[in-house]
Amino acid sequence: MLLALSALTLGAMLGLRFTGYVVLPATGCALVVAGAGWFSGDDTFGSLISKLVLLMACLQLGYLGGAALRFSLKSRDPFQARWRRTYFGWPR
Repeated sequence: MLLALSALTLGAMLGLRFTGYVVLPATGCALVVAGAGWFSGDDTFGSLISKLVLLMACLQLGYLGGAALRFSLKSRDPFQARWRRTYFGWPR
């Protein structure tokens, strides 16, 4: 459960900041980190595969959610954003 929530959070943070090309290196790094449990002798091969599939799916779903949030934040009306900046005294 902690692995899934961590992957969702990491994917959302990556989706808010980067484009889609960052998903592959992030997935590779996450697989290496998650696969370290198998080398320590804590997991069987079947549980390792299920954890890796869960990790990849949650990372990609989190990225999709973060990218959708980034898109929805950028698609606001520019007039409203300009009004907010001038009304609240932000840099003009």
